[in-house]
Amino acid sequence: MLELLNEEFNFMIRKLKLLEEAYKQSVDHNVRLTVKEKVFFDLCENINEFYKMFEIDFENCKMSSLREILELIEKVIKAVSIVSLPEISSSEAKKVLKLKGKQLSLFVKKYNEVVKNEKLTYYSTIIDNKFIMLTYKDGEYYGVVSIIPKNIRIKKNLCCFCKQFRDGDEIMFIQNVLSNSSSGKYNSIGQYCCSDYKKCNNNIENSEQLIKFLSYDRLKNKVR
Repeated sequence: MLELLNEEFNFMIRKLKLLEEAYKQSVDHNVRLTVKEKVFFDLCENINEFYKMFEIDFENCKMSSLREILELIEKVIKAVSIVSLPEISSSEAKKVLKLKGKQLSLFVKKYNEVVKNEKLTYYSTIIDNKFIMLTYKDGEYYGVVSIIPKNIRIKKNLCCFCKQFRDGDEIMFIQNVLSNSSSGKYNSIGQYCCSDYKKCNNNIENSEQLIKFLSYDRLKNKVR
């Protein structure tokens, strides 16, 4: 069984769908084979062990029938599993998110309940007008708490993390703010993000921008 992160699984699914599209949209067999080769190359380049597990299956797929292609896709999907985000303790959440009291308890409870049942790249929720986001990568938790501005309606914009356009209540502007208590100065980075973590997690294919945003305070502290 090949274990994938949620974003890797989304990437894989999108690439595999290109095989079906190539068959339906092109009558040129060479074009279909070229698409297959490109799909396999992209998957091997981005997913460890993919070449080792599926080289023969892709080689045997001649792109000669839709049934053959769908069987390949089904075989690949059945051979992978999505890694769940780990649960978090109150002490860990407090350290990463700087939450306290009821907000901390409520977030930890909601987060741990969700990650038991859903396959995610990150989790987010709104508590007391605060947008709270948390993820886990390479043995570390990353998170942010962003105050939601009141009475601001955002026009259609692109989510920085899943690269999908959202409109109205589906998109929001969040900030990761770093304060310097000694100088009284503030530094911040802001991004547009889906308000619904489920929709975002269904489309996100790379966590690089997410981790970059959530680790802003750590990067700034290293520079100082």
